[in-house]
Amino acid sequence: MKRTIPFIAHTLASAVLGIALVGCESESLNNGGGVDKNAEIQRQAVLASSQDQTPVPFNGEATDSDVIAINQPATETMNWLSVTSSGFKQNGAIPDKFVAGGKDSPMLEWSQIPAETRSFALIVEDPDASSPRPFVHLIAYNIPADLGKLDLRALQSSRYNDRGLLLGKNSKGEMSYIAPQPASGDPAHHYHYQIFALDTELPLSDGASKKDLIDAMNGHVIAKGELVGTYQAK
Repeated sequence: MKRTIPFIAHTLASAVLGIALVGCESESLNNGGGVDKNAEIQRQAVLASSQDQTPVPFNGEATDSDVIAINQPATETMNWLSVTSSGFKQNGAIPDKFVAGGKDSPMLEWSQIPAETRSFALIVEDPDASSPRPFVHLIAYNIPADLGKLDLRALQSSRYNDRGLLLGKNSKGEMSYIAPQPASGDPAHHYHYQIFALDTELPLSDGASKKDLIDAMNGHVIAKGELVGTYQAK
């Protein structure tokens, strides 16, 4: 009996401590705890989408990987940016003014930026395209670290060139932004606006391919996030 009582007391104390710790953790999460809910939602979406992608070979001139950039091993990181737009919500429909025939590219804004960020890269891709898959709509890099957003129509102009922003080649081999334009009759396509925070400026000139950019980013991605919009041709 003398041994049983201390054992029971120790067990009860451990249980109480465990409940207290769980309560503290739950309270921290409920109060925000420094974790951005939008960034966490995006992280979960990216992890889910990485399980759904089936590589489709493309025998044309494109040599870039058939997996979107945010799901590639070279861009792995534990930190997540929160990416938003005033034009559409996460997994929401992209308005007509932002698709082919429209004159505007959407405003993009990102937060939860690590203090050691030295530049950003942006890749816009459509993994639902038939070929090449994914279709690269835009590549931009050496976006200044003090920029937390790109304004309306910024992706269709050179307004940030004097700040050092460089454009790479999209799937058409052009250094420009291609607005969404899925084939008529296709189900809704998903357009991934992917932002990468880097701990360095990249030693790339303009006109880099997606592969060039991902190779250069390897080992330098300290946070990432994406905004996904959908569009189906009418």
